[in-house]
Amino acid sequence: MKPFEISRVVDASRERVWAAWTEMEQFKQWFGPKGFTLGYGKVDFRPGGRLHYRLDGPGGVQMWGKATYGEIAKPGRIRWTQSFSAKDGDVVSAVSPTPSFSSSDTRRRNSAWLSLQ
Repeated sequence: MKPFEISRVVDASRERVWAAWTEMEQFKQWFGPKGFTLGYGKVDFRPGGRLHYRLDGPGGVQMWGKATYGEIAKPGRIRWTQSFSAKDGDVVSAVSPTPSFSSSDTRRRNSAWLSLQ
């Protein structure tokens, strides 16, 4: 797969965006496609730690996923391997996203880049 980048500017501090990615209660508020909720999530946020989750969608659809954290450099970067998984956590397929966070003091806006390789 060719690397590509997704970028979004949000009106929040770098620390607040970091928390949205690293604190489960905040992560549940936004993670997943439109119409889906995070029905289950267990996280061990440290290098080598894992996130195992279930997204619940319309019509009873369930999607399981698992991430294994690599590099964690607060408050600027998280590197992990993202996988689709079975309910028990067995990996089905994987990609390696790397979100990076930067801020602009003049506008109090935060930019998050998500690179997939």
